[in-house]
Amino acid sequence: PLPADEALLQAMTSPVEYVIRVYIIKGFDLHSRDSTGSSDPYLLVELGSQRIDTRDKHLNDVTTAPFHHMFELRTELPGTSLLSISCMDWDSFGRASDDLIGATVIDLEDRLFSPKWAAELAERPPLETRPLFCAHSKHPQGYLELWVEILTGEEAS
Repeated sequence: PLPADEALLQAMTSPVEYVIRVYIIKGFDLHSRDSTGSSDPYLLVELGSQRIDTRDKHLNDVTTAPFHHMFELRTELPGTSLLSISCMDWDSFGRASDDLIGATVIDLEDRLFSPKWAAELAERPPLETRPLFCAHSKHPQGYLELWVEILTGEEAS
């Protein structure tokens, strides 16, 4: 076996394809983007050029959103590693008029190459509460409860 530093260096220089599964349980304390005092939230998940949204399944007039969605994406790591999850407010005028409630970004490489992740968290990723931020405020605009799995093709099947 290679010493730990050499094994990590080899892993960081040899891209491998991974399946990324994102399980989003709920959004809560979502800031209002509508005059009604609530929002019509949906999710937008992006990884590189991959975009998946749930606009057609938006929820109406809520500040707590029971999303219960799973998203599956593929990427090579090291490589495209910034997973962006946005909570959007649906508007009836069309996609261009939808407002960003807030977003969070997860660096998948930081997780994959973390000794703590490999030793303790990869088999059973923890449930996380991620704050949602947007450019017009330094304060969270709500939170998402979620977990992320990083799986090899074999593990995913």
